[in-house]
Amino acid sequence: MKITKKISRFINRIMPVKLMLFLRSVMSYIVYPMNKFGLTPKSISIKKKIVRNIELASDFKVALSQMANTKPSQASYFIDSYKAKSVETIRMSKFISSYEGEYPILLCYVKNDLIRIKAHIDYYRRIGIKYFAYVDNMSTDGTFEFLNNQEDVSLFRTNEQYMLTAKGGIGGIIGRSWLRQISDIMGYDKWYLNVDADEFFIYPGIENKPINKYVNFLERNNIESAFAPMLDMYPRERLFIGSSGNDGFMKDYCYFDTDTYIIQTVKTHRWVRGGPRRRLSKHFGGLSKYPLNKLSKDKVLGVHLNYPIKTNFECAFPIGFLLHYKIMDYSLYNETNIMQVEKKSNIESCYYNGSKKLNSSMDLMNVNIIDKSFFDKFLSDI
Repeated sequence: MKITKKISRFINRIMPVKLMLFLRSVMSYIVYPMNKFGLTPKSISIKKKIVRNIELASDFKVALSQMANTKPSQASYFIDSYKAKSVETIRMSKFISSYEGEYPILLCYVKNDLIRIKAHIDYYRRIGIKYFAYVDNMSTDGTFEFLNNQEDVSLFRTNEQYMLTAKGGIGGIIGRSWLRQISDIMGYDKWYLNVDADEFFIYPGIENKPINKYVNFLERNNIESAFAPMLDMYPRERLFIGSSGNDGFMKDYCYFDTDTYIIQTVKTHRWVRGGPRRRLSKHFGGLSKYPLNKLSKDKVLGVHLNYPIKTNFECAFPIGFLLHYKIMDYSLYNETNIMQVEKKSNIESCYYNGSKKLNSSMDLMNVNIIDKSFFDKFLSDI
């Protein structure tokens, strides 16, 4: 496995970007039908597993089949996790009984991330979120207790292991099975905002047009899934600086790339690639998600894409962003190998000539891949 990764990273460094994107796109159109028609051992096994559990997945069998065609191992782990029903309801927010449809319910799972989760909930309250649903994965740092004291939070808990199976996106897909269990409880045909603890959803104009106005605009334009790149945020000076206060890291990590992003279309969705990860380490992983969705029973939230896959093609260009606070103080967040940039490396700063400071949400209009026509309409909408 280590040799394979080294070879992959070497190829990433030497291969022209356009050729790499082309080959990856071609491969997606080859692998998907191979899995669909059972031409690989993993696909045969997962199809049998879906048949055995068809009653469990009766509401979303098309979505699950497409997940299996895309990533057979992820579909297998999703079934096992969903079948286990490990998510326990701790308490429901008193506000959820008076749910207003134009306000999305925030979904997030978390473990031992008290500093960021305080900033997380404060930020989302400011942009208009009224309903929160957090899954705590057996935190020991006070995260669970903090969330349990928030009146607008519906709190859930699971003891199912996440990090031990995080390789290959498996941890993420298990987390999505937890969110499926929550949405089974909280209901469908509602808007959900699915974010990690280090992700802060934003769009140009958010200061004057809060999240309910944004959702109303999506509804009127028949958009049920928002395509959003993950913008890695970084400081002006050296990396891994510490911050004080709940939102101190947001004040320090206030720069983002404006001209390094590329959109790639594959069989199942659109990818955004590039950013400081590509500039500094030649890492070419995916940097996009579909976090805001009107969720019906037949849909399944994935990690970087959702199912059925047709929902991933409603937007040709990004109509929102996830401010991504991943490059953080190691002593606080114990992150290793972020962007393949270790603390001991010679890379000290992400800042470059194309960096932009986020003073207001309108600064995001400078990102080279944004859907400007969408925001021209949104910002002028009364």
